[in-house]
Amino acid sequence: LEDKLPMACSEDCCFLTACPTNTGTDLRASVMLFLPGMVRTERLSYMPDVFAKAGYAVRGSSGEGSKVEGYKVQISNQLTLGLSEEEILRDLQHLVENLIEKEEESRQKLLQADKLGLEDKVWRSRGILENVRRINYEEAVDLLANLRLGISLGLIDDGLSLVSLNRLDANIGNAGLQRICGKELIDCELDESRAKLIREELKGANRRTR
Repeated sequence: LEDKLPMACSEDCCFLTACPTNTGTDLRASVMLFLPGMVRTERLSYMPDVFAKAGYAVRGSSGEGSKVEGYKVQISNQLTLGLSEEEILRDLQHLVENLIEKEEESRQKLLQADKLGLEDKVWRSRGILENVRRINYEEAVDLLANLRLGISLGLIDDGLSLVSLNRLDANIGNAGLQRICGKELIDCELDESRAKLIREELKGANRRTR
């Protein structure tokens, strides 16, 4: 871009942006992680302070100010001054690899602590979602996250795939539902449409396995 557009730049601070925290490379690299093991074992509870000291921000799936929903956590660098783009990406990759190892350890601890209880939670979630008639966004996200965890741990092995869950994740928000329905929906209509979409997707997944 700097070859084609005039950029505000300082010899001391490099690129100057509207947000002082992005001064320097202006590169904000983010990654979204599914961390049910760390959330459920509470290993994530102390991480925000640790990450902040290391120069990273931890947010919910909807960005700044949002809470963790569906075990999804967004991590991004806060330091953009004094580091090259390559260093920012390399350090973030190293952090993510360490988190993945900790997440795998946490999932195994969940299984060892109470596998039957975990199976019960996963299959209760599926039972609700296959029969629900009205459901809000927050509950849907949490229950679908339980199914995602169940698939990743091999607790659900009847053909329900992450592809189906990804499709639902992309469409159960208010905007996605209104796009599918082709009209503006009020609260109760959104909850009813969301429930119907989930039932149909899970029913379709069941048919594909027969």
